[in-house]
Amino acid sequence: MTRTPVTHLRPASSRRRPHGVLALCAALCALLLIAGCGGGLSKKETHKPSLASVIAAAYASPQDGDFGAHDHLHGWVVLIHADGSYDTVRTSGMDTAALLWNSGGLHFTDRSRDYTLSGSRLTTVASTKDWHGYANGDIQIGLLPGRTPTSTVGVYNFGALRGAGYLTEVVTTTRGRATQRMLTGDYEEIGSCGGRVYGVTDGGMNLSAAAKHQMPESVRSVPRQQRYAGPAHQLAYLADISGTRPRFIASHDGAAPGSTSGSAAPCTHGILTFLMGIDHGTKGPAPRYTAELWRWNTRTGSLATHPLVTSAHRVLDDSRDDVGAAFFNQSSIAGGTLTWVGGTTGAVYETDLATGVTRTRFATGCRNKGLAEFSATMTTSSIALLCTDSNANARTPMRLKRFSRATGKPAAVVTVKGLNAAIRGNLVLRGIAVPPRS
Repeated sequence: MTRTPVTHLRPASSRRRPHGVLALCAALCALLLIAGCGGGLSKKETHKPSLASVIAAAYASPQDGDFGAHDHLHGWVVLIHADGSYDTVRTSGMDTAALLWNSGGLHFTDRSRDYTLSGSRLTTVASTKDWHGYANGDIQIGLLPGRTPTSTVGVYNFGALRGAGYLTEVVTTTRGRATQRMLTGDYEEIGSCGGRVYGVTDGGMNLSAAAKHQMPESVRSVPRQQRYAGPAHQLAYLADISGTRPRFIASHDGAAPGSTSGSAAPCTHGILTFLMGIDHGTKGPAPRYTAELWRWNTRTGSLATHPLVTSAHRVLDDSRDDVGAAFFNQSSIAGGTLTWVGGTTGAVYETDLATGVTRTRFATGCRNKGLAEFSATMTTSSIALLCTDSNANARTPMRLKRFSRATGKPAAVVTVKGLNAAIRGNLVLRGIAVPPRS
């Protein structure tokens, strides 16, 4: 990688976040930090972690980019056992982080290392997330499987270079070695298709002039569309980010990519599928915040978009950030539909891939509101959520809930003893993972 002098990096915390729920969460966490509250996860720290009897893992860390926390505020991987007890593994922390659990084990990362826990063996690989001394790589966009079960690809938002756009760091870890690459662009939607990594970034300041110059003319020249207005109107670019620089495949004159809670976009038959929360910036009877289903073909560059509508073909109002903070992953597509969990309501939805028609499958009893929070994931057969109840306080226990995808019925509920009280104060629940066959 060619290295050029850096004049100024915008803090990574400037990355866009959904417009409602995370701002509220940030304010509450800031007040708790000022009050001097601390987490209690260190009391459960283990130096000999094992996946034996572990039914889920969670990542909790301080939101240091926003609240001025320092490196001594660690991040924690929480290993939840079937009896409701838990152990923790200390890491050097991330502002946001992702977990990946596949046949190769449980994978996670921090500012200086990449980890794989397989059985009772914890493997670490040196992997410093900095560039030219700027330790900004603590906002993880996602963690994707590599070409083997034990290899991973981590994608990190690095902030903005004045006058030259955003930087994204891509770290490939395989065979005991981590390789870092710095790319131009702000890839908030990522996915893996056939072993290659693809991302979607918006135009404007998020791409350097050099990157735009490298684009094929067919990608640069896109007719302006009129169906987007206000903040939503930006060019979106699809790129292969597997190499030393982005290979731009196609562009679309439409909505800019939005954050989706570290969710990796599923890819089937070379088509990257994801949801877009859109701010139209308008006032009046029509919803300002809506959502769309995007299906971008990584081979041909063709894009199909569908507004999310009800069965009565009414446009869904996304003012609650349900789509903007949705949870979905590689297992979400089945039977011609995308299954996802609303980021604020916690409800499970199903969207038809051909039409965008969306229906509510079932409620889970989890939601992001006030001091209540949750994180979700899914496998081909089940949906798992780690949450407190909607009327949560410090004494409310955190529960791991698992539902059958086929029937929507609860398959298991495990009360995780003491976890809510240990996290509440200066830590934020970042994500969860479950065994791939659960």
